[in-house]
Amino acid sequence: MLLLVIPAAVDELTTLDDPAPENWPTWSPDGRALAFFASRAGVDGIWRMAADGTGERYLVEGGEPNWSPRGDEITFDCGDAENAVICTVRPDGSGAMTLFGDAAFPAVRP
Repeated sequence: MLLLVIPAAVDELTTLDDPAPENWPTWSPDGRALAFFASRAGVDGIWRMAADGTGERYLVEGGEPNWSPRGDEITFDCGDAENAVICTVRPDGSGAMTLFGDAAFPAVRP
């Protein structure tokens, strides 16, 4: 998947990254950052970048990120094919922890 920013008045598209495989992109509540799943140099997991495509950073192993309403946490699926588990991490990659098991496809709502 190629991540693009499309302005309301579509004159120009901004490519945020290379065409490597990405999935589940999600904007932070303030619109300043994007969290997504990607595989980079053999490292699969949750990545974060600024809205302009700069500052790409690996956060943690997992998939399907979803920002909390305040933007202070990202929930994600951290299980495997046999064990569905929901975890959370701060946007800087710190504080990763398991929230609960037997669940998948996290979505945080206000």
